[in-house]
Amino acid sequence: MIDCDVTNNGCEGGWTSKGYAYTSKYGLMPKADYPYTGLKGAACLYDETKAVFKNTGFVQARYVSNWQLKDMVSKQPVTVGIVVTNAFRNYKSGILLEENLGCSSD
Repeated sequence: MIDCDVTNNGCEGGWTSKGYAYTSKYGLMPKADYPYTGLKGAACLYDETKAVFKNTGFVQARYVSNWQLKDMVSKQPVTVGIVVTNAFRNYKSGILLEENLGCSSD
């Protein structure tokens, strides 16, 4: 998807809604047929005849609580956007805790 979805920013980040729109239209190939290489600017080698997944839609929920997120994860796949704070940007090692990041509330 990173190689082929020209509406997003590849390895530089992007929007999950654009990713879902892409997979809704084109689908995804299995990892065995299209392995992730992590190389920027790779040619798109997508083969629609090998697509194994096409999503049928998505719901975008903003500012959900941790409890709401747990409930969502128990029912379907979930993607999460990360707010990159200075604590995250300057990360070197260890475990980042919510109280250091200040990304959400209960």
